[in-house]
Amino acid sequence: MLLTNGFMLDNTTLIDEIKQIRAGEYLCLSKNRLSSDFYFHLNNIELNKDSRKETIHQLDDLFKKAVHYEYKLDEKYNFTGVTTLSGGLDSRMT
Repeated sequence: MLLTNGFMLDNTTLIDEIKQIRAGEYLCLSKNRLSSDFYFHLNNIELNKDSRKETIHQLDDLFKKAVHYEYKLDEKYNFTGVTTLSGGLDSRMT
């Protein structure tokens, strides 16, 4: 799967005994029992009926707010702001 897709599908990894946490998933440990659940599914997204221009404006605004909040938190705790860019969408938006 890794060579075909460039990533592992589902929760599989190269090591059978090790599983990965998927996007939108979280783990819960209760009474020595580990379980997983999802807080987000792509199939739960509502159809956007806004115009393309409005959608781009909203995305730009949300992205700027996210970056602002990240750096405000760094300032609050006197951290040095360091951001890595993956070469993906985050790199193209900056």
